Amino acid sequence: MNPLKIALWSLVIVGLTPVVLLAVLNLTSTIALARHLKNNPEQQVDDGEVTLSQSYMEFGKRYRLEVTTSYWPSTALLFGAGAVVAGLLYMIPPQTQFREVHGFDKIEHYVERVMNSRSPHAYLVVSLAEDEYTALSISDGDEGCSIDFYLTKKEQVAPVLAYFSKREVEPTVDSITEKGTEFETHHLSFLVEGTTEEVTELCRSVFLDAYGVETNAELLFTLGE
Repeated sequence: MNPLKIALWSLVIVGLTPVVLLAVLNLTSTIALARHLKNNPEQQVDDGEVTLSQSYMEFGKRYRLEVTTSYWPSTALLFGAGAVVAGLLYMIPPQTQFREVHGFDKIEHYVERVMNSRSPHAYLVVSLAEDEYTALSISDGDEGCSIDFYLTKKEQVAPVLAYFSKREVEPTVDSITEKGTEFETHHLSFLVEGTTEEVTELCRSVFLDAYGVETNAELLFTLGE
């Protein structure tokens, strides 16, 4: 998981835990007080009277927690804490499940997991273990299975385009970001059809024929679902 996201979730947990605990304690004492008054009607006051009361919870002999007799502060705190957590879950994209290093024989296993996943966000990034910039990614969305490239090495652009051109597959995405800088990246996306075995063979062929990778090279598989 991204260190920034770990730090963010840690701060949220540390910050919200005492708020939630105090809200739960306050709500519990409020419910207990309401039940007590219901069971002891003689302690109730008439509408015409004014009374000043205070409720508290004791922890041993040294600690006393003063609480309100109204429901809304506790309810508002719990609702706010829930909204923060829900917002973070919605805003933070699904996290990478794992990264493992294997050889070419494992490509089909990971491709199958993506193509059979029920998650609309499933993806697989296959890269060289010693060079993560020599890579391709696979996703299976509403438009079908696609192979994507984020090429930061300019010498890799022409071989990848030539590889798919020979197979008469045109890119659905062909754009450049950060042009003219050291971070210039060529984005290419190709829709592919076929079975898991055919997509696997295509991925293997890209590494061997377009990237010029040796068959005994180790690959890094980053799988997210």
